[in-house]
Amino acid sequence: MLKSEVYVINSFPSIKNEKEGKQQRVKAIDSIISDVSRCYIDLTVRGNFIPRILNVAEGVIEVRLNYFLYSLFVSLFLILKKPVVYVHSVFESVKVIPAFFFSNNIILDLHGVVPEELNLINKNGKSILYRWIEMISVKKSKMNVVVTRKMASHFSKKYRQSEKRFIVVPIFSIITKSSLGKDSKLTAIYAGGMQKWQCIDKMVSFIRNEKRLNYKLYFPSPSDFITSYPDITLMDNVTISTGTPEEIFTEYNKSHFGLIIRDDVVINQVACPTKLIEYINSDLVPIVGDCSIGDFEDLGMKSIHYQNFDYNKLALDSFDNKELKKNLIELSINGKVDLTNLLRDLGL
Repeated sequence: MLKSEVYVINSFPSIKNEKEGKQQRVKAIDSIISDVSRCYIDLTVRGNFIPRILNVAEGVIEVRLNYFLYSLFVSLFLILKKPVVYVHSVFESVKVIPAFFFSNNIILDLHGVVPEELNLINKNGKSILYRWIEMISVKKSKMNVVVTRKMASHFSKKYRQSEKRFIVVPIFSIITKSSLGKDSKLTAIYAGGMQKWQCIDKMVSFIRNEKRLNYKLYFPSPSDFITSYPDITLMDNVTISTGTPEEIFTEYNKSHFGLIIRDDVVINQVACPTKLIEYINSDLVPIVGDCSIGDFEDLGMKSIHYQNFDYNKLALDSFDNKELKKNLIELSINGKVDLTNLLRDLGL
């Protein structure tokens, strides 16, 4: 049984941010370390000039601090006390980067490839900074947690690190299905953001061309999509909305296809998109782009390329992904065991 305290560099998941892919992973990792008393340290660039300590869940406190005033004090505390620290992404490790040089108890969860993401949206200066932060964080951490085997291979080659320094923990578990049946008309669903690597333009092109499907599109901020693609809002077969995870899961279970059209770039090659996990969990047939996303094809995913979609020749039974589910669950369980064993080795 795990007993001691872990300091987590990130905000604790809340109703306000539960739709974000990052926070969904934070919540999932928290469930793995739930036998530990956790202290979440949220270093924000705005507000929190006076420290705030909140009891956010049983055995969990969250300390909210202003980054500019308190980040060095937090790093000094982590260096002197040397507790077990779990850092969620390079965006958080930059806030406590001095601690990486003097502590051997920091676990880094690499949610994605941050420098490449910043390059894609033309933030080249930030990309250079975060490549430096990423390099230090990966090399100096006790262990790196990644979401796919391809991500482990990417960082191993990029920074000449042994793959033994990476634990692969995709978050996958079987979710109880809704008692509601599928919609009578074939329906494709999308639930996610509008970042450049999401290839929204290609998805919209598919929607415009394939009018025989119904479409349900869920965004954190639907107004952004409506402003960018006003003609789509006029289509009778398209619904644009937002929703809680529970509401969206209900719609997943009533749908037939999940839209996840991605370009073949490193961001997608190493990814384990939350939405694709949810699609597979809900027995949706993925409609994909040119990229082999993460480990999914290696683990047996069956999908349809959006340019090869033929409404008249659909045979949904041929896209059964039970074997993929089995392999994902096995990989997830093994990763959780490895992470738990690491925490025990660190004295928890």
